[in-house]
Amino acid sequence: MLRMKLSIALFASMLACNVFADDAADAVKSSLIARYPATTFTEVKASPMHGLYEVVMGKNIAYTDTSGVFLLFGHMYDMKLQKDLTADELASINKVDVSKLPIADAIRSVHGQGRRVMYVFSDPECPYCKRLEPELVKIDDVTIYTFVLPLKKPDGSDLHTGSSVVSAKIWCAKDKEAAWKEFLLKGTLSEDVSKSKPCETPIGAIAQLGQQLGINGTPTMIFSNGFMAPGALSAQDIVKHLEADQTKSSVATNAKESGR
Repeated sequence: MLRMKLSIALFASMLACNVFADDAADAVKSSLIARYPATTFTEVKASPMHGLYEVVMGKNIAYTDTSGVFLLFGHMYDMKLQKDLTADELASINKVDVSKLPIADAIRSVHGQGRRVMYVFSDPECPYCKRLEPELVKIDDVTIYTFVLPLKKPDGSDLHTGSSVVSAKIWCAKDKEAAWKEFLLKGTLSEDVSKSKPCETPIGAIAQLGQQLGINGTPTMIFSNGFMAPGALSAQDIVKHLEADQTKSSVATNAKESGR
C-alpha cells in the first residue's frame, strides 16, 4: 500500500512538473508573439538546458530565456553524449512528405532493382552537383528522381552561368537520363541534345517547389523517410541513409503486422 501511495505521489509530481513546463513555454511563446508580431512562432518548448527554451520558427530554430528579449541562433550540443541536439530537431521539422513530390517532373534513374528510393534537387552547372553524380553512380539497388533546379541570383539571373539553358536542353532531350548523366559526368551535351527543339519544361514549377521546401542550395537530397540532406555526400554516407530508411520501414511494418 505504501509503495502504491509513493508511486501515485511521484506520478502526480511528474505530471505537475510537465504542466508547469508547458505553462512556462506557453508564456514564453505569448511574450515572443507580442514582441515580434511579424514573426510566425510555430512552437516553443523547454530545451534540455535549464532556463532555456527552444523556439521553432517555420524551418528555423533559436533559443531564448523566459523574457524572450534575447534570441540565440546556433546549435546545442550534449557533450556527454557527443550529440548535436539542434540538428536532430532541424531534421524533424524539415522532413518532407515525399508522397507529394511531383515525380513526373523529375528525371528517373534506376540502378539494379531500384528498391530503395531517393530524390535529388540538382543544378547541372553546380560544381558540387557534378561532384555528387559520380557518387550516385556507385550506388546499387536504388531509384533516383532528379529534380532539375538551376539556382538563381536575387536579380533572377543564373547563379551558374548558362544553367537554365542547359537544364531546358536536357529536359527536352529524347533520353533525359542519358543527357543528364553525360553532362554531369563528362561536361558535354551530344549534338542531338544541343539541337533539341524547345519544349515545355517543369523547371519553373520545380523552382517554386524548392522554395516551399526551403531548398536554397544544390545538391539537396531527400530520402524516403523525408529526411533532407544538403551537400555532396559520399556514396558511403548516402547508403547509410538508404539503409536507415529500410530499417525504419521494416520496424514499422513488423509493428503493424504484430498489432493485427
